[in-house]
Amino acid sequence: MKPWLLETAEKYDGKAKFVAVDVDKSEDVASEYSIEAMPTFVLVKDGKEVGRIKGGNKDKILSMIDEAL
Repeated sequence: MKPWLLETAEKYDGKAKFVAVDVDKSEDVASEYSIEAMPTFVLVKDGKEVGRIKGGNKDKILSMIDEAL
């Protein structure tokens, strides 16, 4: 997923920020966002979670982002 994520981040440059978190190294972040599965994509807008997708369904991820913009 990482290459796709990097490519997608470029597509949304200036419209959205993408952050990859290593949950083994950042357990506090994983806990804060209740990450239970990998991968999990959490969409945060104005400091609040507005979407979440467990798994790597690229179409669902893109749809979630587009709906939030």
